[in-house]
Amino acid sequence: MRLRFEKPASLGIKAVLAAAGVAMLGFAAGEPRNAAAAGPFAELSGNWSGSGMIRMASGANERLRCRVRYGVKGDGNDLNLDLRCASDSYRFDLTGQFQHRGGTVSGNWAESSRGVGGRVSGRASGNTIQALAESNAFSANLVLNTRGNQQSVSITTPGSDVREISVTLRKGN
Repeated sequence: MRLRFEKPASLGIKAVLAAAGVAMLGFAAGEPRNAAAAGPFAELSGNWSGSGMIRMASGANERLRCRVRYGVKGDGNDLNLDLRCASDSYRFDLTGQFQHRGGTVSGNWAESSRGVGGRVSGRASGNTIQALAESNAFSANLVLNTRGNQQSVSITTPGSDVREISVTLRKGN
């Protein structure tokens, strides 16, 4: 994953934006058509795009636009990710690898240009994933919901400059 910001930002904002990328990339599980034969990532394969908002602790809000490419492997339990997001002030690229095993979702992400990376862990149940993204510098709570060709992501980061990130993505846009 490569995060590249258009203007300087505090480490808290950088980390939260990285967490947003992790959430949109790695934890977008939906209910597969044939749940017995395929993992929760099975129907994600392809391109998704959408927009949302970054809400700052200061009260400021910024529109966020994102494009995601999901590379699903094998039976739909393994996922490679490529994400690009931009707001008025920031731009970042992120990659990661994620797995689903027995209801548990886990994975790694890395931000090579800024040296930020970490792990994500959580649980998948039906169309919803609740997870925690962590690095040495931050932690973020993630809630993701995927239904058909639409995905919503909500991220909160206690004690950060960024209060909340919310994004809605659609498949094939």
